[in-house]
Amino acid sequence: MCIFRTGPEKSDNYTDFYDHGEDPIMFVVSGCKPYQFEPKEWSFPIIGTFSYKGFFDKEMAKSELAKIKNQGYDAFIRTAGGWSTLGFFNDPVLSGMLIAGEARLSETLIHELFHGTLFIKDSLTFNENLASFFGTKGALIYLKSKYGTESEIVENYKKELNDRNTYIQYMVKQAGKLDDLYKSIDYLPDSFKEEAKKKFINSIKEKLNTIQFENKAYYDIFKEKELNNAYLMSFIRYRGYEKTLNTQLNEKFGGDLKIMIDHYVKNNK
Repeated sequence: MCIFRTGPEKSDNYTDFYDHGEDPIMFVVSGCKPYQFEPKEWSFPIIGTFSYKGFFDKEMAKSELAKIKNQGYDAFIRTAGGWSTLGFFNDPVLSGMLIAGEARLSETLIHELFHGTLFIKDSLTFNENLASFFGTKGALIYLKSKYGTESEIVENYKKELNDRNTYIQYMVKQAGKLDDLYKSIDYLPDSFKEEAKKKFINSIKEKLNTIQFENKAYYDIFKEKELNNAYLMSFIRYRGYEKTLNTQLNEKFGGDLKIMIDHYVKNNK
Protein backbone atom coordinates (compact mmCIF):
# COMPACT_ATOMS: atom_id res chain seq x y z
CA MET A 1 0.00 0.00 0.00
CA CYS A 2 2.82 2.39 -0.86
CA ILE A 3 0.41 5.02 -2.25
CA PHE A 4 -0.64 5.85 1.32
CA ARG A 5 2.23 7.97 2.57
CA THR A 6 0.20 9.20 5.51
CA GLY A 7 1.30 6.84 8.26
CA PRO A 8 -0.77 3.63 8.36
CA GLU A 9 1.40 0.54 8.63
CA LYS A 10 1.97 -1.56 5.51
CA SER A 11 -0.77 -4.16 5.23
CA ASP A 12 -1.95 -6.94 2.95
CA ASN A 13 -5.52 -5.88 3.65
CA TYR A 14 -7.58 -4.68 0.70
CA THR A 15 -5.43 -6.48 -1.85
CA ASP A 16 -8.31 -8.86 -2.69
CA PHE A 17 -11.64 -7.98 -4.27
CA TYR A 18 -15.16 -9.18 -3.47
CA ASP A 19 -17.94 -8.51 -5.97
CA HIS A 20 -21.26 -8.36 -4.11
CA GLY A 21 -22.99 -6.23 -6.73
CA GLU A 22 -24.44 -2.86 -5.79
CA ASP A 23 -26.55 -3.81 -2.77
CA PRO A 24 -25.06 -3.23 0.72
CA ILE A 25 -23.84 -6.31 2.56
CA MET A 26 -23.22 -4.95 6.06
CA PHE A 27 -25.80 -3.41 8.37
CA VAL A 28 -24.84 -1.67 11.59
CA VAL A 29 -27.15 -1.24 14.57
CA SER A 30 -26.62 1.21 17.42
CA GLY A 31 -28.68 2.37 20.37
CA CYS A 32 -28.76 5.12 22.97
CA LYS A 33 -30.76 5.78 26.12
CA PRO A 34 -33.79 7.97 25.34
CA TYR A 35 -33.04 10.88 27.69
CA GLN A 36 -29.25 10.87 27.98
CA PHE A 37 -26.33 10.29 25.65
CA GLU A 38 -25.34 6.91 27.00
CA PRO A 39 -24.93 4.32 24.24
CA LYS A 40 -26.04 0.72 24.19
CA GLU A 41 -22.88 -1.41 24.28
CA TRP A 42 -22.02 -4.91 23.13
CA SER A 43 -19.01 -6.82 24.46
CA PHE A 44 -16.80 -9.08 22.36
CA PRO A 45 -13.80 -11.25 23.29
CA ILE A 46 -10.33 -9.71 22.69
CA ILE A 47 -11.53 -6.46 21.05
CA GLY A 48 -13.70 -5.24 23.97
CA THR A 49 -16.89 -3.17 24.06
CA PHE A 50 -18.51 -1.58 21.02
CA SER A 51 -21.37 0.91 20.81
CA TYR A 52 -22.55 -0.65 17.57
CA LYS A 53 -23.02 -4.15 16.19
CA GLY A 54 -22.60 -5.19 12.57
CA PHE A 55 -24.47 -7.85 10.63
CA PHE A 56 -24.08 -9.36 7.17
CA ASP A 57 -27.73 -10.43 7.31
CA LYS A 58 -30.23 -7.56 7.02
CA GLU A 59 -33.01 -9.46 8.76
CA MET A 60 -30.75 -10.22 11.74
CA ALA A 61 -29.88 -6.52 11.92
CA LYS A 62 -33.56 -5.55 11.85
CA SER A 63 -34.24 -8.10 14.58
CA GLU A 64 -31.50 -6.58 16.76
CA LEU A 65 -32.90 -3.11 16.06
CA ALA A 66 -36.35 -4.21 17.24
CA LYS A 67 -34.83 -5.92 20.28
CA ILE A 68 -33.05 -2.84 21.60
CA LYS A 69 -36.06 -0.65 20.83
CA ASN A 70 -38.09 -2.99 23.02
CA GLN A 71 -35.47 -2.50 25.74
CA GLY A 72 -36.30 1.22 25.69
CA TYR A 73 -33.38 2.51 23.62
CA ASP A 74 -33.47 4.96 20.76
CA ALA A 75 -32.14 2.88 17.86
CA PHE A 76 -30.55 3.48 14.48
CA ILE A 77 -29.59 1.20 11.59
CA ARG A 78 -27.24 2.09 8.76
CA THR A 79 -25.22 0.38 6.06
CA ALA A 80 -21.42 0.23 6.14
CA GLY A 81 -19.18 0.81 3.14
CA GLY A 82 -16.34 -1.26 4.56
CA TRP A 83 -14.91 -2.79 7.70
CA SER A 84 -11.69 -3.80 9.40
CA THR A 85 -11.07 -7.08 11.21
CA LEU A 86 -7.97 -5.43 12.76
CA GLY A 87 -5.53 -7.77 11.04
CA PHE A 88 -7.18 -11.00 12.15
CA PHE A 89 -8.35 -11.61 8.57
CA ASN A 90 -7.53 -10.23 5.13
CA ASP A 91 -10.30 -7.71 4.45
CA PRO A 92 -11.34 -7.25 0.81
CA VAL A 93 -12.09 -4.25 -1.35
CA LEU A 94 -15.85 -4.40 -1.97
CA SER A 95 -17.59 -3.70 -5.25
CA GLY A 96 -19.77 -1.22 -3.36
CA MET A 97 -16.68 0.82 -2.51
CA LEU A 98 -15.96 1.32 -6.21
CA ILE A 99 -19.45 2.64 -6.89
CA ALA A 100 -18.82 5.48 -4.42
CA GLY A 101 -15.90 6.75 -6.51
CA GLU A 102 -12.15 7.03 -5.99
CA ALA A 103 -12.28 9.80 -3.40
CA ARG A 104 -14.61 7.92 -1.05
CA LEU A 105 -12.79 4.66 -1.80
CA SER A 106 -9.45 6.11 -0.71
CA GLU A 107 -11.05 7.68 2.36
CA THR A 108 -12.64 4.38 3.39
CA LEU A 109 -9.45 2.38 2.84
CA ILE A 110 -7.28 4.78 4.84
CA HIS A 111 -9.90 4.84 7.62
CA GLU A 112 -9.98 1.06 7.83
CA LEU A 113 -6.20 0.68 7.44
CA PHE A 114 -5.74 3.02 10.37
CA HIS A 115 -7.85 0.70 12.52
CA GLY A 116 -5.35 -2.02 11.66
CA THR A 117 -2.51 0.30 12.67
CA LEU A 118 -4.02 1.49 15.95
CA PHE A 119 -7.09 0.20 17.75
CA ILE A 120 -7.36 0.58 21.51
CA LYS A 121 -9.60 -1.85 23.36
CA ASP A 122 -12.72 -0.31 24.96
CA SER A 123 -12.00 3.10 23.36
CA LEU A 124 -14.33 3.03 20.37
CA THR A 125 -15.10 6.75 20.15
CA PHE A 126 -11.38 7.60 20.27
CA ASN A 127 -10.62 4.94 17.64
CA GLU A 128 -13.36 6.03 15.24
CA ASN A 129 -12.60 9.73 15.57
CA LEU A 130 -8.94 9.21 14.74
CA ALA A 131 -9.69 6.89 11.82
CA SER A 132 -12.32 9.29 10.42
CA PHE A 133 -10.01 12.28 10.73
CA PHE A 134 -7.04 10.55 9.12
CA GLY A 135 -9.28 8.99 6.48
CA THR A 136 -10.48 12.31 5.07
CA LYS A 137 -7.14 14.08 5.47
CA GLY A 138 -5.24 11.16 3.96
CA ALA A 139 -7.64 10.84 1.03
CA LEU A 140 -7.16 14.51 0.16
CA ILE A 141 -3.36 14.12 0.28
CA TYR A 142 -3.57 11.03 -1.94
CA LEU A 143 -5.83 12.70 -4.51
CA LYS A 144 -3.67 15.83 -4.68
CA SER A 145 -0.56 13.68 -5.13
CA LYS A 146 -2.12 11.63 -7.93
CA TYR A 147 -4.14 14.26 -9.81
CA GLY A 148 -2.79 17.65 -8.74
CA THR A 149 -4.02 20.19 -6.21
CA GLU A 150 -6.32 21.97 -8.68
CA SER A 151 -7.69 18.87 -10.41
CA GLU A 152 -11.42 18.38 -10.83
CA ILE A 153 -11.54 15.32 -8.57
CA VAL A 154 -9.79 17.24 -5.78
CA GLU A 155 -12.07 20.25 -6.12
CA ASN A 156 -15.17 18.06 -6.12
CA TYR A 157 -13.98 16.15 -3.07
CA LYS A 158 -13.25 19.39 -1.22
CA LYS A 159 -16.79 20.60 -1.98
CA GLU A 160 -18.18 17.29 -0.75
CA LEU A 161 -16.12 17.53 2.43
CA ASN A 162 -17.22 21.11 3.02
CA ASP A 163 -20.89 20.12 2.90
CA ARG A 164 -20.31 16.99 4.95
CA ASN A 165 -18.29 18.78 7.63
CA THR A 166 -20.89 21.56 7.85
CA TYR A 167 -23.60 18.96 8.44
CA ILE A 168 -21.50 16.92 10.87
CA GLN A 169 -20.48 19.88 13.02
CA TYR A 170 -24.07 21.09 13.10
CA MET A 171 -25.17 17.69 14.39
CA VAL A 172 -22.34 17.49 16.93
CA LYS A 173 -23.26 20.95 18.24
CA GLN A 174 -26.96 20.09 18.47
CA ALA A 175 -26.17 16.82 20.24
CA GLY A 176 -24.23 18.81 22.84
CA LYS A 177 -27.14 21.19 23.35
CA LEU A 178 -29.61 18.32 23.66
CA ASP A 179 -27.32 16.63 26.18
CA ASP A 180 -27.32 19.84 28.24
CA LEU A 181 -31.13 19.91 28.05
CA TYR A 182 -31.38 16.32 29.29
CA LYS A 183 -29.12 17.09 32.24
CA SER A 184 -31.14 20.18 33.16
CA ILE A 185 -34.42 18.24 33.29
CA ASP A 186 -33.09 14.96 34.67
CA TYR A 187 -35.23 15.24 37.82
CA LEU A 188 -38.47 15.63 35.87
CA PRO A 189 -40.82 12.80 34.80
CA ASP A 190 -40.21 11.02 31.50
CA SER A 191 -43.40 12.42 30.00
CA PHE A 192 -41.99 15.94 30.35
CA LYS A 193 -38.60 14.83 29.00
CA GLU A 194 -40.28 13.30 25.95
CA GLU A 195 -42.10 16.51 25.09
CA ALA A 196 -38.95 18.59 25.56
CA LYS A 197 -37.01 16.14 23.41
CA LYS A 198 -39.57 16.22 20.58
CA LYS A 199 -39.58 20.01 20.58
CA PHE A 200 -35.78 20.19 20.43
CA ILE A 201 -35.49 17.58 17.69
CA ASN A 202 -38.05 19.44 15.60
CA SER A 203 -35.96 22.60 16.01
CA ILE A 204 -32.90 20.72 14.72
CA LYS A 205 -34.80 19.82 11.55
CA GLU A 206 -36.12 23.35 11.09
CA LYS A 207 -32.71 25.01 11.58
CA LEU A 208 -31.14 22.62 9.07
CA ASN A 209 -33.08 24.43 6.34
CA THR A 210 -31.25 27.68 7.16
CA ILE A 211 -27.78 26.19 6.53
CA GLN A 212 -26.13 26.59 3.13
CA PHE A 213 -25.29 23.33 1.34
CA GLU A 214 -24.12 22.93 -2.23
CA ASN A 215 -25.65 19.45 -2.26
CA LYS A 216 -29.36 20.08 -1.73
CA ALA A 217 -29.92 16.44 -0.69
CA TYR A 218 -28.94 17.43 2.85
CA TYR A 219 -32.26 19.23 3.22
CA ASP A 220 -34.13 15.97 2.62
CA ILE A 221 -32.17 13.71 4.97
CA PHE A 222 -34.95 13.33 7.52
CA LYS A 223 -37.49 12.28 4.94
CA GLU A 224 -35.88 8.83 5.21
CA LYS A 225 -34.00 8.90 8.53
CA GLU A 226 -35.37 9.12 12.05
CA LEU A 227 -33.67 11.81 14.12
CA ASN A 228 -33.12 10.45 17.61
CA ASN A 229 -30.38 10.06 20.22
CA ALA A 230 -28.84 7.04 18.50
CA TYR A 231 -28.50 8.96 15.21
CA LEU A 232 -26.99 11.99 16.95
CA MET A 233 -24.66 9.75 18.95
CA SER A 234 -23.12 8.48 15.71
CA PHE A 235 -21.71 11.95 15.00
CA ILE A 236 -20.08 12.10 18.43
CA ARG A 237 -18.70 8.60 17.89
CA TYR A 238 -17.08 9.41 14.55
CA ARG A 239 -16.57 13.19 14.47
CA GLY A 240 -16.91 14.60 17.96
CA TYR A 241 -13.16 15.31 18.20
CA GLU A 242 -12.86 16.90 14.74
CA LYS A 243 -12.13 20.46 15.87
CA THR A 244 -9.65 19.33 18.52
CA LEU A 245 -7.80 17.11 16.04
CA ASN A 246 -7.64 19.90 13.45
CA THR A 247 -6.17 22.24 16.05
CA GLN A 248 -3.59 19.62 17.04
CA LEU A 249 -2.65 18.96 13.42
CA ASN A 250 -1.96 22.62 12.71
CA GLU A 251 -0.57 23.85 16.03
CA LYS A 252 1.22 20.82 17.47
CA PHE A 253 2.29 18.93 14.34
CA GLY A 254 2.80 21.78 11.87
CA GLY A 255 0.20 20.40 9.48
CA ASP A 256 2.20 17.18 8.98
CA LEU A 257 -0.30 14.31 9.03
CA LYS A 258 2.32 11.56 9.11
CA ILE A 259 4.01 13.02 12.20
CA MET A 260 0.61 13.26 13.88
CA ILE A 261 -0.25 9.64 13.07
CA ASP A 262 3.16 8.43 14.24
CA HIS A 263 2.66 10.35 17.49
CA TYR A 264 -0.69 8.70 18.21
CA VAL A 265 0.56 5.24 17.31
CA LYS A 266 3.72 5.59 19.42
CA ASN A 267 1.87 6.91 22.47
CA ASN A 268 -1.08 4.53 22.42
CA LYS A 269 0.43 1.13 21.69
